[in-house]
Amino acid sequence: MKKNQAINTHVLFIILCVLIMFIGFSTVVSASDELTDATETISAVISDDFNSSTLNGSIWTFIDPRVDATLIMTGTRASITVPAGTSHNVWTSGNYAPRIMQNVSDTDFEVEVKFESQLTSQYQMQGIIVEQDNSNYLRFDFVKNATDTIVFAASFTDGTPTTEGDVIISPGNHSYLRVGRQGDQWTQSYSYDGTSWTEAANFSHALNVTSVGPFVGNHGIPVGISPAFMGVIDYFFNTSSPIVPEDEDASSPQIDLWYGDYQRFGDIGVPQKWVNILGNVHDYSGIASLNYSLNEASAQPLSTGPDGLRLQSSGDFNIEINVNDLTCDSNNSVVIIATDHYGNTRNEEVTVNYSCNNIWPETYSINWSSVASIEDSTQVVNGLWTKEPNSIRPSMIGYDHLVAIGDITWDDYEVTVPITINTPMESAYKPNVGIIMRWQGHYDKDGKQPRNGWWPLGALGLYIWDSQLNDYSLQIIGNDWGVIANDYSAKDLQVGVPYMFKMRAQTIGTNTLYSLKVWEQAEDEPSEWTISGYGVSGELKNGSAMLASHSNLTSISKSVFFAACMMRDALLSSV
Repeated sequence: MKKNQAINTHVLFIILCVLIMFIGFSTVVSASDELTDATETISAVISDDFNSSTLNGSIWTFIDPRVDATLIMTGTRASITVPAGTSHNVWTSGNYAPRIMQNVSDTDFEVEVKFESQLTSQYQMQGIIVEQDNSNYLRFDFVKNATDTIVFAASFTDGTPTTEGDVIISPGNHSYLRVGRQGDQWTQSYSYDGTSWTEAANFSHALNVTSVGPFVGNHGIPVGISPAFMGVIDYFFNTSSPIVPEDEDASSPQIDLWYGDYQRFGDIGVPQKWVNILGNVHDYSGIASLNYSLNEASAQPLSTGPDGLRLQSSGDFNIEINVNDLTCDSNNSVVIIATDHYGNTRNEEVTVNYSCNNIWPETYSINWSSVASIEDSTQVVNGLWTKEPNSIRPSMIGYDHLVAIGDITWDDYEVTVPITINTPMESAYKPNVGIIMRWQGHYDKDGKQPRNGWWPLGALGLYIWDSQLNDYSLQIIGNDWGVIANDYSAKDLQVGVPYMFKMRAQTIGTNTLYSLKVWEQAEDEPSEWTISGYGVSGELKNGSAMLASHSNLTSISKSVFFAACMMRDALLSSV
């Protein structure tokens, strides 16, 4: 058809909601100011690999200043969880960080802690406290600011802090921290592997040491946006007397394939240039390497999460394979190889069947109650999705959850989506939900795996936080965040109310007019578009439709709240 003639219209329905799930742990220790009474005997620092289901009360005392933290002993780790919305900071107002402390003598020492938790939100922190008393102490830690991970050190004299170290580092899968004392001289070092160390701070400060131990904290500006955080502590060692071997591991890593070990692509059509094999790898001693090979070719390295972009949780992976590298109308072998830090290895094979000659029909409908799996009627691009009787939803909030529908050859079309937001979206983490038009696949922006460049494309139609309006608004966004159109009325979508989203891409001459409208599902469709505008330079002229649900907020405390995005009775039709 000619680009400026009749428009193929495709209609797609999606409902956004929130699922509440609860996480159980092997042992949960309820919070109190002194959960476990430690011995008053003062001695050298005692090493502990927390290889027990209970905290060793002869060594440790759990200190919980705000009486709202939770200490969990899993049998191989100790973890401390702080809830969202309350600051557990260590700064001018005092030391409000929950921590486990042991009484020690006032002598020279060097201690080492290994954290297996990642800092993903601003002002999460984990580190070591060295105390004389409640007003005189030192903090050494990893802390996340708006953009970077920092190795930080500060001294406190009568409650007044002095910054002693502030170094930006690259985040790693594991975070090791060492603190050494020789008289009044203090050193702080960090490592990604526990072998190669980098000094971050070296300073002089007089302190009559009485206790030392690991801490976990958070903060927010304002305090109400303080993010929840669970700090996972693998061990806390006196480097002169470590526990060897520490949690010796004879088991192989576990590889979870989110969509099974037999996956089909292209049966309906090809929505993008990649196929994605998604999953998670984990091992309690940590993953040393993760690779994959296609059809017995040389192994290729894989990144694991979190990366703050497309991999949300520790161990998440996303294998991107160019469809041109797959054997058409045949089975392809993808072998995933995971190795832990003890040399234990596990291989998992995924059979990928690829059909390359199908074109996604212009009239297309989805009834979730009649399909066996998500992959039967869409292509999952990112995230772990769950199919429910009449819907699909992402199982975890945090990264972009993306599902592609349609063909990479589509040009002019409409998408209609009912969306219900069932909990307030936290503006500090810039969540958004909406539709992507003319999608062809992620691009190599900076050499990272998986690729994280989301343009060039056609346009995004989103409900998103607008910093200029200081409110949410409807926006149409093009390449490089170029704003095509903005709803300056700051339309507020109410929690629990279903809304209809409709978006159109229409070629006019050499340009593309993108239009978006939103209305309550219970009302009649308005005749006018809410916003419209012409695409930006470099836009794609063809591509599939994609549904996107994104937020950086993940709360983990006594209960876990997952944002859920559901597509119900999805329908694409041509008019």
